[in-house]
Amino acid sequence: MKLTLIASILSLVVLSNCQSSTSQLYDDAQSDQNTDSTTAQLQLDPGCEADLTQTLTENFDHQLWLLSYNVYNLFDTQHDVDNNEDKNDWEYMAEVKLDQDGGYLSGPQEKYEGCLAAKNSGLEKCLNLSETDQVECEKRIKGYYKKCITNDWSQENLEKKLDQLVFAFDTFHKSKRPDILVLSEVENPVILSKLAKKLGYTNKIASAANQTKELPSKGEAACQDFGVEGLSMTTSPDNRGIDLAILHNTQNQDLEFKGCREYNARSGGNRDTRNILEVEFLLGGDQRIFIYANHWPSQSGPTFLRDNVAKRLKEIIASRKKKDPDAEYIVAGDFNVVPGDVQPQRPIDDGLLGDGNLVDIWSNQGNQQAGSYYYAPGLSWNRLDRMIVSKDLSNPSNKVHVAPDSFTVHNNKPLIYKKSLKVFRDLEAIEKLRSQGENIKYENILADYNVASLSGLFDGNQEINTVEVIETCSPDKFVSHRGRGFSDHFAISMRINY
Repeated sequence: MKLTLIASILSLVVLSNCQSSTSQLYDDAQSDQNTDSTTAQLQLDPGCEADLTQTLTENFDHQLWLLSYNVYNLFDTQHDVDNNEDKNDWEYMAEVKLDQDGGYLSGPQEKYEGCLAAKNSGLEKCLNLSETDQVECEKRIKGYYKKCITNDWSQENLEKKLDQLVFAFDTFHKSKRPDILVLSEVENPVILSKLAKKLGYTNKIASAANQTKELPSKGEAACQDFGVEGLSMTTSPDNRGIDLAILHNTQNQDLEFKGCREYNARSGGNRDTRNILEVEFLLGGDQRIFIYANHWPSQSGPTFLRDNVAKRLKEIIASRKKKDPDAEYIVAGDFNVVPGDVQPQRPIDDGLLGDGNLVDIWSNQGNQQAGSYYYAPGLSWNRLDRMIVSKDLSNPSNKVHVAPDSFTVHNNKPLIYKKSLKVFRDLEAIEKLRSQGENIKYENILADYNVASLSGLFDGNQEINTVEVIETCSPDKFVSHRGRGFSDHFAISMRINY
């Protein structure tokens, strides 16, 4: 295996992130968090019980139900090698046990070797930093190594994850699955088809063989046939191996699958990211609709990376519209765009929507729910997940249109994590505690901690004079060691009348 190559790739990412104390260790190791304080304009919902979505019960006659969901690191338990390159999925294998000297004891040895190679290469890169940044960089890499080694992504925990996702879908609607389901953060067609089978979309599991493909230089190609009806998926160059997928209900007689393509999202020579997935349908026998699944570069990278993908997507839609001017377009997924993304321009508002041909349904329908993703260190909600449609689809006077008031953020009560947070804002006081030997990390500032777990540390300490306790209800992400949770995003959906 090409451990040297993957370790080199990972260390470059670690190096860039070690230079910013608020960045994540890896581009996508945690779900794409924002470090810009301007997201504060999206305030917490007033009280944890406010505006919770109810489970849907409607029949949706002559309506197409489309749902988008970032399912948060849906990996299988095996290491993937795509186009002769190791993917950075070492964390998502069964736990490795170490001996008292830190050497390999038991578990998947290739996981141990992969995690160790990434750590050693990253530590070597840290030596090129300033003394202060070097210390922080080393802490982060060692922290990642521990997490990589100890995360127990066993078959049992994977099954729990799948069952939890099925439960989440049961809270969206009592008896129906979405007609079109856009998924982010899915590793490969094998794990996708397992989820699809559990959700009732298919009875077949994709083969592990022939899963990889490299797009030609022109940057687009027909989707690979994975041998499972109703399943479309990208084969992106993302270094962790996560991809996009679209499932559709093959039993819906009004929805005819016509074809699938994927497009390389690189523009302007930027780094590899997830491909854009295009799936074409014929709705009601005469209306051609193109669905575009997106997962744009994370907030650990600069705005221009997301803006480049926005430009690429706009080019794809414009080219398609020249060939089929009567078609309609729906863009969905995890865009990782926040209010602080303003340079060189706002990727969605100025880039994708700038010419008025596309409409953001969340804003168009005036939905007041604060966001689909909660960034605890910034105490802010973000609308990372969007549904954007062609202008004609937003017009209720047209035969085929987005149903008024149908846009939904599925913050159903069972899917939230209600917690009390102690938030520390006084940097000088924190630094003084650290100088006294207390194990206070930088992330304690504007970070979330359970009140009970730290109450003893600060009792009677008058120097911590800017502490506040809040309550919030964030998406309850799946954590393998506790065997519960779902995703760090809420799903969003809308309905199309036809």
